[in-house]
Amino acid sequence: SNVNELAKACNVSTKTLTRNFKKYFNTTPKKWMLAQKKEKVRLEIMKSGDNMKMVSTHLGFSSSSQLNSYCRKFFDKTPKEIKQEL
Repeated sequence: SNVNELAKACNVSTKTLTRNFKKYFNTTPKKWMLAQKKEKVRLEIMKSGDNMKMVSTHLGFSSSSQLNSYCRKFFDKTPKEIKQEL
């Protein structure tokens, strides 16, 4: 859920993890984790029904409103608009 936990899971220091991410992926671990979350949100919305409350709970958002705000910030669309892209 954060860079420190990822480094610990990889059994390396945070600095080593960051250095290796920049070397091999040309990004930072934090940016990579944000991109992973964004993709997970998009996929969950796409495969869900119309129950955004269930999707928001499954993804760890405290409410559908928070999911909506996240989508507006990172996709510039509402969850409904993302789903309609199918």
